[in-house]
Amino acid sequence: MLEFQDDEPTFFYIFSIVNNARTPVNPAKPLVLPLPGDAEAAALVSGPPGIARIADGALTLSGPFPPGQTAFQIAFRLPLASTLHIAQRFPAPVEGILVATEKSGSLTLSSPQLSGVREGDSNGQMFIVGTGGRLAEDQVLDITFSNVPAHPEWPFWTAIAVVGGGLLWVGWAM
Repeated sequence: MLEFQDDEPTFFYIFSIVNNARTPVNPAKPLVLPLPGDAEAAALVSGPPGIARIADGALTLSGPFPPGQTAFQIAFRLPLASTLHIAQRFPAPVEGILVATEKSGSLTLSSPQLSGVREGDSNGQMFIVGTGGRLAEDQVLDITFSNVPAHPEWPFWTAIAVVGGGLLWVGWAM
């Protein structure tokens, strides 16, 4: 999920590990989900303590996973750009994909793995939602957000012009 917090693109991964056994399962090796290389301020938002940790640009899930669903949520920011691209490899099969973002301006969402992308309204707020099917272990999910709203540049250039004009006036007055 993409949302803009303080005009910064913030991504949330919300997922569950499903253990259909009746007892806790410990994976043979930890599941490691590398985050995008330019991810900033990555944090574990929710999840059972001791099972998940974020370090060295990756989420590591070590288990044991209790029976049923174990939910996790992580967040990270990417530098603001007019196009944001994420190529995310998952260390285990993913049964279904849901990608969502607040609609702002002409923002668009695209991915070859999404079978459907649509816009919708929720309590007066427009959203873009994409859905897709199963991803195999180590398959890459490619997502592109285009026409990302950016800070307007006119205040910066106006300030530069005012300061430059003031310096010219001071130089002329002397």
